[in-house]
Amino acid sequence: MRKLYFILFALFATNLFAYNEFLMDGINFKQLEKCKNFYIQEQNVKIINLLNGKKLELKNEFSENDDEFEVLIYTIKGCFFKEKYLIVSEWAPDTEVYYAINLRDGQMMEINGMPYLSPNRKYFATEYYGGEISSDPPRFSIYSFKGNQIKRIFTQEYPYDSSVFRTKWINNQNIHFYIASDYRYDPDKNTFIGKTIDELKLTFKSGKWRIIKDEETSKIKK
Repeated sequence: MRKLYFILFALFATNLFAYNEFLMDGINFKQLEKCKNFYIQEQNVKIINLLNGKKLELKNEFSENDDEFEVLIYTIKGCFFKEKYLIVSEWAPDTEVYYAINLRDGQMMEINGMPYLSPNRKYFATEYYGGEISSDPPRFSIYSFKGNQIKRIFTQEYPYDSSVFRTKWINNQNIHFYIASDYRYDPDKNTFIGKTIDELKLTFKSGKWRIIKDEETSKIKK
């Protein structure tokens, strides 16, 4: 009996560690250090101190059948100190949603994933993974700061079996990112090809953002 208890405890501890590690993934501690006066983290609630003197509370929610099982969890992931935005994720068992909270008035704008800020701080990029349950496909998006507001100015969607990852700003007009697909239909050969990993570049030219596939660095694994 004691051995069974030990095994169950070990499994619980392992799952709990993995669960907490998932929530901590992607947190930009360097950004948060600059914004530490804008929020207070308590056990089940995040208190945001807004510039207008008001407070915004983000409370975790629990299962009706188990008051220790959290079904909605808020995690503070990053902050744009100069632009006065706090980045927060809202996690539920089947999805994770990101918000940019305007520290001036508490308005929350949904964004497509953890943001990557451009060197000149005029834009940020996001990766959206979608998921098996999500009705939205994976996508790559660009946002801009317009005055005190955020505006999405570019989005490219990809097939449901794709993953968008490894976003990196090269300069203010060029971004590299990767797209991985498990299987893809080739209409020319009328068949499915194996897993693909493509390196893409999003470039800003003549007032527009457009995606360029780098044929030399794209890799195909059959």
